[in-house]
Amino acid sequence: MKTIGVLETGRPPEEISAYGSYADMVYRLLAGEAGGTNWQRRNYAVLEGELPESPTECDGWMITGSKYGVYDRLPWMEPLQAFIRAIQACGRPLVGICFGHQIIAAALGGEVAKSDRGWGVGLHRYQLAPDRPAWLASPGETLTINAFHQDQVVTAPPEARLIAHSDFCPHAGFLYGNTILTLQGHPEFNTGYERELLKLRESVVVPEPVARHALASLEVGDAGTDNATVHRWVETLMKGETGAWNRA
Repeated sequence: MKTIGVLETGRPPEEISAYGSYADMVYRLLAGEAGGTNWQRRNYAVLEGELPESPTECDGWMITGSKYGVYDRLPWMEPLQAFIRAIQACGRPLVGICFGHQIIAAALGGEVAKSDRGWGVGLHRYQLAPDRPAWLASPGETLTINAFHQDQVVTAPPEARLIAHSDFCPHAGFLYGNTILTLQGHPEFNTGYERELLKLRESVVVPEPVARHALASLEVGDAGTDNATVHRWVETLMKGETGAWNRA
């Protein structure tokens, strides 16, 4: 049984915490709603300064979303970036979601900024790169998942291979070698959580017209997402079935 370390960089608003923590959500993206039988989980409250002692402490790693921006330069962010580089160096698999996507990019030489395109919320559709590896199989050539962000990767790291993009988000998904997968969207969010988060943030953080349009996009429900596709990708990566996992 493999141990997956979840690096917790943010938490949901208390008002909608019934959906679980962000650590719970990203773990479910790997293990499924029932928790699976192939995995055990270890949480690290990175946003409180807790980091593993070694990147080999777990068999694979996941970084959650967060309300914070990489440019906030909070005390725990630089140690996390150093740990990301250590994970890459030892060849352990790593998945980054939203903030995780951004801080991995920053750690590996990219740049993150608040986008002049504004808020990306609701269901978003991304074009998948036609030359992506075979293990990133999908039913079609697009990926539809929830999004909730204003920050974006504006300069890709030198090693990043673009696997997903849109006009709104040109750097929506990266692959680094065959061991690090990152996505700007939120495949761990179901439409129920996305809806409640939008209602909570409408007119407070997200402009009302943008939030209204995003809420309308959610009417298709979870069946309108490709979350299951991302689950298969993450599972393949963590099982070491991409062909390039260093098990040392």
